[in-house]
Formats: sequence, C-alpha cells, structure tokens
Amino acid sequence: KREGDVADGCSSGRNVTIMKESVLFSRFGRVIERVVRYPNGAEHSFDIWTKNWRNENEFAIVLPFYTHSQSVMLVREYYPAPHRFHWGLPAGNVEKLRHGSALNAAKSELQEEAALCGGQWYELLQSSRGMAQDKYQMDWSHLYLCVNPEDQSDGSKAQHEDEELIERHMVPLQRLRELAIQGEFQANQTACVLLALEKIRELGLSE
Repeated sequence: KREGDVADGCSSGRNVTIMKESVLFSRFGRVIERVVRYPNGAEHSFDIWTKNWRNENEFAIVLPFYTHSQSVMLVREYYPAPHRFHWGLPAGNVEKLRHGSALNAAKSELQEEAALCGGQWYELLQSSRGMAQDKYQMDWSHLYLCVNPEDQSDGSKAQHEDEELIERHMVPLQRLRELAIQGEFQANQTACVLLALEKIRELGLSE
C-alpha cells in the first residue's frame, strides 16, 4: 500500500485513505507507522508490522499428505517468541525474483525444510491475494496441499537456515486435527491444516 491508497472492501462507500507512512524499526521484521484519514476527516495513527524484511509481504505454506499411509509430514521447529518447539508445516517467504510465484515458493520450502519434491498440488484458497495474517500485520499467506510428494532423488537432507532448528515427523492423519485443536500450530498454519483436511475429504483420499 502507498500514500493516497483507499481501503478496499467497504460496501458502504466510506473511504479510508493512507496519508503517510514511515518506518519505525527494521531488522528481520519491520514496524511501520501508518496514518490514515477516516471518512469524517479524522486522522489516526497505527503501528503496522511485517515479518518479512525483504519488503515482500507474502508467505507460502504447504501440508504434505500421503494417501498410502494416511499420514502427513510435519515439522517440529523452535519458535523464539514462545520459547518452545511447535508443530508446523513447511513454510516460508515468497520472493518474487527468486520464486516467481507463491506456488513455486511453496515447492521450494517443501524441498528445503522437508526434503520433499513433486506430488499433486492443490491451492486451498479461492483468493489469489492469499489470507490476511492479522489486523495490524501486512503479511498474506498462500495455503497449499501436496499429495504424495517424493523424497529427493539425490538423497540429500533438508536444507535449513543457520538459525532454524527443524525436525521432520510423519504423523497419522487422524492425529492432525487433534494437534490443530490443541493449538499446536500457529494461526495461519491451523487454517492450512483445516482447509487441507476438507480438501482431502472432498477428493475422497481419506479412509
């Protein structure tokens, strides 16, 4: 979004306009002050943040599912903020120059974090812009299901960033929903899990 942009999605025609933006903090994430003008002329200031320091606010998330074993490949990763290991899905930044698309980013993350490739891919959202992360967050998530991916043919291990602590785990499909209900995934990954379970049921792939 840029200065002068009008907010999308208001059915009543009331315009909210961005008046000014300035970066308050930038490291591995960014905090931006956004000043907007409401329809009544009043201006309000908000702190808007993004996890992506590359100024590209999209993320790709994928759930790998195996029909023959009725299981999914999850990762268990150290999360610095809660200071604990969480269940998760292969996921990462969408870098337009490197990936070209959110789907290619999802395929790249599946290979890098889980050492898997190929498979049949399904997009889980009908919106091409993805799913908003939070009221005050600029990031958007693209959600995917990958059916029957294969281990990398060269036998190489998953490639993680130096600061990442990630383990791969095969989990029965019936356990997946339980983990989601127990709050073991972050919010956007929970959405991916629940939508993927619905897609698996819709495709008739669950036993």
